[in-house]
Amino acid sequence: MKKHPFIISVIVSLLFFVSCDNSYMYKRDTSLDEIKQKTTIKTFEHLKEPIVIALPVYDNYYLFGDKNNDCRQIRAGDIIAVIDIETDTVYDWVFFPGEHGWSIWRLVEAGNNPTRYLMSSVGTGSVASLDPRKTELTITKTGIYDNFWNYKAYGTKVPLCYITRDVENNVWDYHTQLFDSATNTLSQKDLSVQTSEVGSIDFMRSSPEGNIWISYPHKDGNVKLQYFDIENESINNIDAMFNSNSDMDSYKICFVSEKDVFVSYHIRTGVDLTGLYIVDKNTEKKEKVSGIEESGDIRYVYDVQEVNDSFYAIVPNQMNPDLEQGSHIFRIDMDTKSAKEEFFTTFDLTENTYVRGNRIYFMCSRNTSDIRYTYYDTVAKEQGPITRVSAEQIIESYLNK
Repeated sequence: MKKHPFIISVIVSLLFFVSCDNSYMYKRDTSLDEIKQKTTIKTFEHLKEPIVIALPVYDNYYLFGDKNNDCRQIRAGDIIAVIDIETDTVYDWVFFPGEHGWSIWRLVEAGNNPTRYLMSSVGTGSVASLDPRKTELTITKTGIYDNFWNYKAYGTKVPLCYITRDVENNVWDYHTQLFDSATNTLSQKDLSVQTSEVGSIDFMRSSPEGNIWISYPHKDGNVKLQYFDIENESINNIDAMFNSNSDMDSYKICFVSEKDVFVSYHIRTGVDLTGLYIVDKNTEKKEKVSGIEESGDIRYVYDVQEVNDSFYAIVPNQMNPDLEQGSHIFRIDMDTKSAKEEFFTTFDLTENTYVRGNRIYFMCSRNTSDIRYTYYDTVAKEQGPITRVSAEQIIESYLNK
């Protein structure tokens, strides 16, 4: 049999090409094209403290265009939805196109009068800003392919961070630049914080005066506190620090009030312990809160919120599958630095909390396109209903209108 090396090589090359890249064989389902055209939103400055979230939307690509065949998904963008908490409904929404990567679904709330809502796109290196007085998103290219590192900014400036690694010195550099939501501009000054290689910075917290606070593992082994002076664009250390006996021990700032910094801890060395410290911003001295420290069952203080001048610690059970899923709510006596459990919410996997009036809202996004939330009313001392908001619901309602 006569061989044809050229023909054989062509066949082999084609087979290799098809096996490596057969994306051309997948056809995009165009049923969501109408959704992508919704680039305007109703103004909502009249709404009382809405909650704004982002819900990823995916294009479906079917093999040979047949919906009965293999399907692949590509992020088409996000639905940015405004939730009216007084009616528990989606007031309106707008589409933010792009492959946004692991962008966080909770939009940052920046400033007051008005509060602007910001979403950083990890995939496109841009920021979407939603002003309740305007009908369109403002998209700003920043060139930073990372997330905002806090959820609430009392001022207009929000930290946008990215991380680099100094291999030679075994440290991480957390580079922070400030995005001004009032002007949609990015400061070029780099507020850099260096941490040990084994640690990381948790989410940053904004203080009422507009500064940004962080806790971070220093290369000397201790966990230290710093704050970014936003007005002067400088970094300030404070004396309070925490001894870390293990790479697994963690300390994180979970709330900053006018006078105090609330730092939760989780000690994994020896007996598993969790609890809360309060650091006085003036004296820079720390004091442990009694009544919360636990071992074993309760795992960590997730958050602290202030409601009508009272402080509440949120302590979820979600790290222990043997316990009923929900969160313990402790009310903190600031005079005695003690806490007493006031309520237990039955709600799975609390990931974010908000304060609206007398209520603390708990939100969960196990499926990032499907958000659930409930609330605890601190006056009535009762839990509200569980409400679901999903991209699927919004899309179906819009296409069937």
